[in-house]
Amino acid sequence: MDFVKDIDLSKRILQKMKKSGCDNICWGVESGDDGILGTLKKGISTEDIEKVISLASKLGIPSRLFIMFNLPGESKESLMNTLLFLKKLFAKYYINLIRVSEYINIPGLASFQSMEKHCNIQDETLNNFKNNLNSLCVENNITINYFKY
Repeated sequence: MDFVKDIDLSKRILQKMKKSGCDNICWGVESGDDGILGTLKKGISTEDIEKVISLASKLGIPSRLFIMFNLPGESKESLMNTLLFLKKLFAKYYINLIRVSEYINIPGLASFQSMEKHCNIQDETLNNFKNNLNSLCVENNITINYFKY
């Protein structure tokens, strides 16, 4: 069974986590675009992600979201979808931190793409994404940090 896809299982586990003193949970969201999640072979959708974050919020467990940029197949549109998805989550749920890192294209990973297929977002698009994400976090009083490898 998949924790994120099986809502009953998710609810039982999150209730036990809350009861045991869990004070936050980190979710490897990666992207707010279903196409990118498919490319990464995550096996989940943005709808699945929202459901478990909703459950955690209802139980009073703050969520920390880990996202990535420059993912295989990423485009200006998929970055915009990620921003819109995060905006929706921030408005509805208890989220206190977002951690952002750049995807590293490593041979052997399931998501590895040859350099011809791997998307390298242009600097201007990437800067716009980061600026919009920073503004979104400030507006919603959410801590943001960028992680570099």
